[in-house]
Amino acid sequence: MEKTIKDRRIKEANKIIFDRESRFYSKRRRIKFDRKTSLKLMRDYENVMEDKFQPIDRFLDIGCGDGLILLNLKPLGFISKAYGVDLSFGMLKECKSNANKLNINVLLVQSDVEQLPFKDNSFDLIVGHAILHHLPTAREAFKEVYRLLKLRGRCIFIEPSKIGSKIIATLRWFIWSLPFLIRQITKSPMERLIEVNTFTPQELEKEARISGFKIVYTKPFAGFISRIFYWILDPISQRTSNRYYHLIVDKIINILSILDERLFRKFIPKGWFDEIFIFMQKI
Repeated sequence: MEKTIKDRRIKEANKIIFDRESRFYSKRRRIKFDRKTSLKLMRDYENVMEDKFQPIDRFLDIGCGDGLILLNLKPLGFISKAYGVDLSFGMLKECKSNANKLNINVLLVQSDVEQLPFKDNSFDLIVGHAILHHLPTAREAFKEVYRLLKLRGRCIFIEPSKIGSKIIATLRWFIWSLPFLIRQITKSPMERLIEVNTFTPQELEKEARISGFKIVYTKPFAGFISRIFYWILDPISQRTSNRYYHLIVDKIINILSILDERLFRKFIPKGWFDEIFIFMQKI
């Protein structure tokens, strides 16, 4: 009973916080919807999967937010019917607004990821980016994804890693100790509820197999040095709209990303990277 009450509080906190954040989320995170972003996102996924996207009839973006994944992948032409779900009505409203501006046809549904309003065996591909760590556990979401996937359907989740998050948090505290201390003191109880979990690759793989998936693997997705640099500068990046500052930061991150790909991925454990990519297939 106590766990159920806490789970409801976590979900309600996420809904309220993201409804509030939705008004300036895209601008703060500098989210783009253009051909360059779309192709990069597709290449990033394909590189980690070591496979090309084939034509997809039905695609579902879980925790679609303002449409970063949904509205960048749909225009590439390999998805016929695209669906997005999110617990936050505010984020769905932003996603719908973005879709209308881009003239992209998507179906959006407000729903809890653990009880999605779709029939069994409905989707060919399901994607979620930074959604599981907002949930009380990953298991119920994995079970629901397994139910919704068609036979041989595939699922991709990208989530914060346990060790990588600690490395970044430690460095951010070291550099921004006073502002971070003030931020922690002034955080509301509701804000403390919305980021529940981080994961090791082994934890995600275990939960996926318990939920019925036979083909499961994890890999690092985001960079190591590049993401440390990104998150250390994030407090400044969110508070300045200076175009030249962002151009310089983006250029440095791109260079560091190449270094991550060609050097650090060869010897840094995958659980140390900022984000973990988990691939699952229903067979």
